[in-house]
Amino acid sequence: MHSHRRLTVLAGALLWCTTAACQREAAERREQPTRDTTAVAGGIEDVCAPNGRAPVVTSGGIGVARIGASLSEVGQSCRTRDTTFSLGEGIQENGAVIEFAGHRVLALTTGDRTISRLIVADSAFRTERGLGVGSTVGQLREAYGRLCGAVGEGTVAVWLAGLPNVSFGLDTRLSELPASGSRISDDPSVIPDSARVTSLWVISEGAACGG
Repeated sequence: MHSHRRLTVLAGALLWCTTAACQREAAERREQPTRDTTAVAGGIEDVCAPNGRAPVVTSGGIGVARIGASLSEVGQSCRTRDTTFSLGEGIQENGAVIEFAGHRVLALTTGDRTISRLIVADSAFRTERGLGVGSTVGQLREAYGRLCGAVGEGTVAVWLAGLPNVSFGLDTRLSELPASGSRISDDPSVIPDSARVTSLWVISEGAACGG
């Protein structure tokens, strides 16, 4: 239950982070390219992004950026840049921007600089079944089966029985759902198939979605 409550509370804040904070980091990166923590040569880049493509999103992470991996370990293969940002309530979080063949992921890190969460707003990152930012809820249901949902700060987030520890933020707002949407955790069927994914994140302890 703790994981479920945490996901509900953070849903809106994470979506803010993917739009505002990541855009800010991209701008700062262009202005200060020498601040990369690792200079990555061609051969090593192949480990970070094989064939020059963004790696697949899985329940355990994205490519070498695995949940629980140290940032220094990831930095041996991918360009990384330390950053701080807020997920709401003025609390500053520590993390890093990780670059895969020009595509960026925001990683939250713990005190010992291990990755605890990955946040994605780039449509280049897809699951092994080809779904990600821009996909519809209907496609998620068809590919992964049972879908569960919650609302955080008015933003709808969903996760799936067939893809543990990966959650998706949607463009649908609570006010756009039928009246039963106030109990979306009990009745996720109110989320329309036409709703689209605007962000996704990989976390260490996803809320259960049985069946």
